[in-house]
Amino acid sequence: MARPTKYKKSYCEDLILHGKDGFSFECFGPSIGVWQATIYNWLKATKDDGDPKHPEFLEAKKECDAQCLFFYEKQGRNGMTGAGKYKNFNATVWIFMMKNRFRWRNEQQIVTIDETLKEPADMKDTELAARHAHALKVIEQHEAGPGRSDSNSKGSGKKKKTKGSSKKRKGKSS
Repeated sequence: MARPTKYKKSYCEDLILHGKDGFSFECFGPSIGVWQATIYNWLKATKDDGDPKHPEFLEAKKECDAQCLFFYEKQGRNGMTGAGKYKNFNATVWIFMMKNRFRWRNEQQIVTIDETLKEPADMKDTELAARHAHALKVIEQHEAGPGRSDSNSKGSGKKKKTKGSSKKRKGKSS
């Protein structure tokens, strides 16, 4: 027989207030005297029909996350403008907080998946040339921005020449 749950519906409002104070969902458990694993169990608990057992807690978690982000963005805005008590604002600490808590990044990462799983050294020159042309096209589309194609992007329409693109590889023939 399973132990009775410590879950209370009143935790939903407590969780939202927790986020409004800038605290994360992850540290909510200790604030109410339960383990972090327990609050995650409440999130994933389901009824016999597969529906969430505590749908109101799922919604409260979303609201907690949104309120927490709002708290820190407000801190940054106030620190940037020097409003009120924010005269000694530490921008470096704030930036690290945003990067680590909310996954902010300085640059966009582009990840591609090589469907062929071939090493470039094992490819024929024609395969490499096709790959290179495709990569240039993807880069041009990315630089043009979302929703823009080659036909309506600004520029001369000339292809960019990359370093080493005109060199032949040794030891490989088509």
